[in-house]
Amino acid sequence: MWTMKKIFLLIMVMVMLFTLVACGGPDNSKNNALMQAKVDEADKLADDLFNLYKDNGLLEGEYAAEFQAIVDAVTASINDIKTTHQDFLDQGGYTDKDTVELAEVMNTLIAATKEAIAETKAELKAEEDAVALTGKAVGILALTEMHDELVDIVNETSYTAFVNGWENDEELNSELEAVLEFLEIVSGDLTIPDSMDEEYIDMLITMIDELITVWHEYLIIVSEPYTTN
Repeated sequence: MWTMKKIFLLIMVMVMLFTLVACGGPDNSKNNALMQAKVDEADKLADDLFNLYKDNGLLEGEYAAEFQAIVDAVTASINDIKTTHQDFLDQGGYTDKDTVELAEVMNTLIAATKEAIAETKAELKAEEDAVALTGKAVGILALTEMHDELVDIVNETSYTAFVNGWENDEELNSELEAVLEFLEIVSGDLTIPDSMDEEYIDMLITMIDELITVWHEYLIIVSEPYTTN
């Protein structure tokens, strides 16, 4: 799982914010609105980070305590941000100097939170892809084994049919031609496994499983000498 370095940076940046004490100044609606927007954005991003953890089960299991500690720290820091922001407003609003200093810190905070969210999503996606790849690899292995099993039973049936005089049976020849074409397609697919998704692999496995049963039945039939009756 993600090392969480960026989220620790995020918490450190929040702490930096509180070293700047509200000193107040002339009411400046433009500055106040700018800082309100940044506080709101940081607040929403903190919620997004919490929901990302919660929705993906990161607040449960082996690393739950670590992720919960991050959530708690972020929540506490955001609450402090809101308090500090309100203090500025109550004491006359943000001066230009306040706005420059705090906007820089808030921008760093917002960027760090966005990066923390992006990296968490990337790590979750990598884990999801790894699981999917593992599942696909298992499917390809099963498909390969079943393909080889079908080849064996078809070859055995074809040889047995020839020995017992079934080479002129039109129905058998038609079925043999169809299954050989199908096996050729599957063989081609197996040479480029990346071209197949799990749904397609599962479909082929189902088809081959049914064909194996059919050709076992054909083997029983052609094990008897061919007659025209």
